[in-house]
Amino acid sequence: MNSIKTRIFLALILVVGIIAGITMSAARNALEQEITDAEARAVHNVLKLVEDNIRGRYHTLLQNKVETIQTRKQESREFAQLIQSTLDHFVELVDQGAVSESAAQAMAQRWLAEILPGHSNFLLVLDAQQRVLLSPIPSQIGGTLQELHDIKGRKVASAAWEESDRFGETFLSFHWMGADGNTQAKFAHFVQHRRWKWLIGIVGDVGRVEAQVARQLDQLRSELISNLPYILTNGRGVVFIFDGRGAMVVPPKDQPYSQVSVETIDELRKLAQVNTGLAIGLSLPNSMALEGRAVYIKPFDWYIASLVSVEAMQRPIHHLMTRLGGILLAALSIGLVLAYLFAHYLTRPLNRLTDYAIGLPNTDFAADQSNDGHALLPLERKDEIGRLARAFVFMENKLHENVRGLMQAISQRQRIESELNVAHDIQMDLLPKMFSAFPERAEIDLFATVVPAKEIGGDLYNFYFLDEHHLCFTIGDVSGKGVPAALFMAITMALIRVASERESDPAQMLRRVNADLSRDNPNCIFVTLVIGVLDVRTGHILFANAGHSPPLVLRQGGQMEILRGISGPAAGVVDDVEFTLMQTQLHTGDCLLLYTDGVNEAMDADYQLYGNERLHQLFSQCHQRTAAQIVQDIMADVRTHATGAEQSDDITIVAVRFQGAARSSEKEAEASL
Repeated sequence: MNSIKTRIFLALILVVGIIAGITMSAARNALEQEITDAEARAVHNVLKLVEDNIRGRYHTLLQNKVETIQTRKQESREFAQLIQSTLDHFVELVDQGAVSESAAQAMAQRWLAEILPGHSNFLLVLDAQQRVLLSPIPSQIGGTLQELHDIKGRKVASAAWEESDRFGETFLSFHWMGADGNTQAKFAHFVQHRRWKWLIGIVGDVGRVEAQVARQLDQLRSELISNLPYILTNGRGVVFIFDGRGAMVVPPKDQPYSQVSVETIDELRKLAQVNTGLAIGLSLPNSMALEGRAVYIKPFDWYIASLVSVEAMQRPIHHLMTRLGGILLAALSIGLVLAYLFAHYLTRPLNRLTDYAIGLPNTDFAADQSNDGHALLPLERKDEIGRLARAFVFMENKLHENVRGLMQAISQRQRIESELNVAHDIQMDLLPKMFSAFPERAEIDLFATVVPAKEIGGDLYNFYFLDEHHLCFTIGDVSGKGVPAALFMAITMALIRVASERESDPAQMLRRVNADLSRDNPNCIFVTLVIGVLDVRTGHILFANAGHSPPLVLRQGGQMEILRGISGPAAGVVDDVEFTLMQTQLHTGDCLLLYTDGVNEAMDADYQLYGNERLHQLFSQCHQRTAAQIVQDIMADVRTHATGAEQSDDITIVAVRFQGAARSSEKEAEASL
């Protein structure tokens, strides 16, 4: 097993065996599925053919029945017209004074008792009080037919009077008990004679129509019994018909299907009622496995069923698989011999490749490249082994190049990281970072922090006294990140410092800074700024906002205000812009908060923003906190929100709490004591 030749040989045996097994299995499954589908289609077509034939015959029977009934109705109407015209003749005799009305009615009743309808059994005549004037049963004359109901459960006399009043005539079906006590289905046509208020019913026998339908149905059954046993399918299948009680209408002719059990009939009935078109597995008392299908013919309450032998369907598959197995076995034997010879031929150059690969880990890829070991490789071959050998050489050459390139990249990266660290330290040195910033000035409590998104960033802040009573503070956010933003930030801080030495008005300071930045700005870098001057004696603030996030003021009582005014656009965008001066008043205990958009636009792992609402809610709860505590609380909450996400922008926060001039006086008094 340690020889690759043996492994290749065994692997080929395994692969060929697996392929042969998969092929045999797939072929068998495909054949079984195809034959099963073909048999299912054949059985479906046979059942569909028989079903369509029976349904067609049913529609013919139904049409004949309807035509027969319509013919009987027409005959009844014609006979009713004859009766009406004759009764009108008797009425004319009364009107002419030839006979009395009672005599005419008696004559009419005798005439009606003597005539016989064409296809009807008898006549019924009722007066307006629903008394029977004429009936084939003498005992009913003079009485009522209250016990006689139609198939809808209505009293025949009442329904006939009501509907003939409404429609002029009516047809009703009911069961009539004759003089012999037998009940028969009857069909009656009722019309009224308006003058005498008689209701005349021409009663016919429904059984004649049903007998005609029964004769046609018997003829259909005889044809099916003669023809259906000759319809066979590939799997020695048969088609037969049984009714809803399980009785055979057209029984299966051939053995062994004639032994169909009651249980099998019940299963086929359930299958037809579900009407899924699928087959179910069944078995005969002799244990023969079958597939059964059935459809239901509701008008006749018949079930057309088919039974197919599973063994007969699978017999062709067994013969074909036996032949296919012999072919695969012969091909496998020949393939194994060829595989052994091929494995022996393949392993010889692989040994040379192995020796070469073993020596690669000992190669110094940082040293000059040597081609001494290439002579061991079968580079002259044109097949996959030759390409593998040339790939080994290519890999070695690339390893030499990549190792040297990697060493150079590491050296360059270390130099860049060192320079960025130095730049970070220089940038941080530009910002005030000693707190408390003015320990001798009790009027103010001030704290600030900046957290760049990269090693160096573009956010800035600064604060210093212009004179003894005026504190200048500023915060800004340069567009972009990295080295360009850091350089622009340093220039902006220097320009603000110079402008504050010439101007005490924050708007004029901002005008000078904007003019200097816009004058030579080919890259269109800009900076949003807030420059403010706080009078520490009164708490009065003058400030200008150049497109920066609005400052927040938290009053001593816990109310928060948003200084939404904008003095002008961001600095560095447009030259010669006048900025509007704005002002606000801090009272003792009030706190001013300045921040960059790295706070409210901080995102979590799901890209959800920290948001102004969350910042305002947190800040409004900090009226009892020091400036340092406020900044630290906000930074902690931002970090909590952004857990799991990379910082996307620089974050800068400045908090200035006005302690009041009184605090300063108290501190000076304590110092003098």
